[in-house]
Amino acid sequence: MPARGRREARDGQRGDRLRGGAAAVPQRAQQAPAEGAGREVRRAAVAGSGGGSRRRGSVLAAGLALTLAVSGCSLLADRTKPDETLTLLTDALSRGDLSGVPITPETQPEAARLPAVLEQLDGLRPHVTFTTTTVDQGRTRSRGVLEYTWQVRPDSEPWRYATDVELVKNAETDWQVVWTPAALAPGLGEGEVLDTRRADAARADVLGADDEPLVTMRDVERVGLDKSQVRPEQQERSARRLAELLEIDADNFVAAVEANGEQAFVEGLVVRASEVQTVSRLRRSIGDIPGARLVPDTRPLAPSRDFARPVLGVAGPATQEVIEASDGDLAPGDFAGLSGLQARYDDQLRGTPGVQVVAEPAEGEGEEQGGGGQGGEAEEEVLFVLPAEDGTPLRLTLDERAQLVADSILVDQDTPAGLVAIQPSTGDILAVSSSPAADGFSTATQGQYPPGSTFKIVTALALMRTGMTPDDAVECSRTVTVDGREFTNYDDYPASALGRVSLERAFAHSCNTALARLHERVGENGLQTAAKTLGINTDADLGYPFTLGTVPPAESETEQAAMMFGQGRITTNALGIATVAASVAAGQRVTPNLLAEGAENPEKVAEPLTGAEQEGLKRLMRAVTTEGSGRFLQSLEGEPVYSKTGTAEYGEEDPPKTHGWMVAFQGDIAVAVFVEGGESGSGSAGPLLEEFLAEWR
Repeated sequence: MPARGRREARDGQRGDRLRGGAAAVPQRAQQAPAEGAGREVRRAAVAGSGGGSRRRGSVLAAGLALTLAVSGCSLLADRTKPDETLTLLTDALSRGDLSGVPITPETQPEAARLPAVLEQLDGLRPHVTFTTTTVDQGRTRSRGVLEYTWQVRPDSEPWRYATDVELVKNAETDWQVVWTPAALAPGLGEGEVLDTRRADAARADVLGADDEPLVTMRDVERVGLDKSQVRPEQQERSARRLAELLEIDADNFVAAVEANGEQAFVEGLVVRASEVQTVSRLRRSIGDIPGARLVPDTRPLAPSRDFARPVLGVAGPATQEVIEASDGDLAPGDFAGLSGLQARYDDQLRGTPGVQVVAEPAEGEGEEQGGGGQGGEAEEEVLFVLPAEDGTPLRLTLDERAQLVADSILVDQDTPAGLVAIQPSTGDILAVSSSPAADGFSTATQGQYPPGSTFKIVTALALMRTGMTPDDAVECSRTVTVDGREFTNYDDYPASALGRVSLERAFAHSCNTALARLHERVGENGLQTAAKTLGINTDADLGYPFTLGTVPPAESETEQAAMMFGQGRITTNALGIATVAASVAAGQRVTPNLLAEGAENPEKVAEPLTGAEQEGLKRLMRAVTTEGSGRFLQSLEGEPVYSKTGTAEYGEEDPPKTHGWMVAFQGDIAVAVFVEGGESGSGSAGPLLEEFLAEWR
């Protein structure tokens, strides 16, 4: 055979082998792993590279294409898995940005919108996991289930749901996500975004005795300047005229007007609608002030402007500082407790606002599509609702009638003063009032003043525990000197009560020198122990700011003598002394509770009050009313009155300044009154106490 013929024959045989090899590839590729299929492809490529006719090239290309078509899915299936793509997706969803996640080109524009879809949620992002995946038989499509958890509000049940997401791949790509808005949230459509709506919680009332509303929503008139109703160049003049009418700081009001927007109503004063004469006067007066208006509204208010104000505090529009500290519970325009108990228990009173998650057209989408509601407004679909939780009432022990009387008695005092009334049988505080002269400070519960002779109730108990009785004789002289210091009685001490008299008579007329002489008899801790028995010198958290007083150990013999009649470093207030009287009336230490569900004082009493001690103290206090400095109380109707007056010295002046005190109990009420700078107990505090006992019922 010629050489050319032999070469053509060999080429033909080689071509037959190639054709046979190509035809056999599909069967081997279905059975062999991807690596084997790859080797077959490479062998075919090498064989085809030896040159030859166009026919051989066509056969080679056909064989290679068939090999890739059959083996391609297996190659990709082994290179990536759907779970890997789903892991990328869930991590990206939790971040709020799908960049870096393989997305199909057709759905990439919608996926790129995710940051905008979530933008109005103020940083709220879901925690996302996937639970199951299924792959179709051709291994080109997969289905994943995404599980979402949104903590819409701290400490509340989260929003949970699941969505489906589809993944696809082909010979040229790994697994890609087919992104749709519904994969983010059921009900979310193309071009829509997520947003939240706030549902206000109803603020609860502050309740008093018998659940009578004390602080509740009441009708008011807001007096202010409507900037939309006055030309800009006239606004300052109107603001100053209105401030003068309302008797508020003009510069501050002008600054507030300037700081608010062009359409703002700037509030200057809130007046109760029940103050009919004041409202009528304001309506007449603002008529010629451009922009001045009265706007009806409601506010959480007590029965009167001064009603237990230093203790209850006030509620009003939340300040920016309060809003920022509320963890999202408060928004501009909400009411919040700004001081006192209303601030301390604001979380309880205001409740927790509700939240709705809605799907709505993105800005501009609704207008372009004509909107879904009336007037072209875009419709929104509610996807999730977290109901509002209304506030819980704060229950106090205050009696509205008693508190109003107490406030009216102290309102005209030109110095800080305090009055506290306690029900001995329960420990409930019925009234707690501090005069406006204290500038909002609770003189009645937090003041710290020397108690003067009202402390002699404690001293008498300490003496009785040494064996003394009201009948025992004591020496009451005009003066007595202890360790070089001279002590005296008050200026107009009756001469008839001087000399050797009974403890009862010395107590009734408040003899200082008799008790100073007995300072050694009570020992180092006698006064402290007796004070604890009657409720002073204790430390407990009763749910409201207070102090009952301190009775420190004496640092010298002189101080011990002074402490016998309430001087030295002893301090207390109207609450402390009222607690002493209530404890005598009850025959045991009383815990003064302002909260209706207040706890008993957890501090144990080392020496509880005995029946004999109670009767002895009552006898001494009754003598003050019948023959001593409290005789003016005998005119009160009703049960017997047991009392004690007190005048406490303070300061370095000569003669020293004084405070006035008086305490008494009648039936099931104990009252203490303190007047800073009062000349005497009977002269300054006494008339106030008498008025309260006469009118509080």
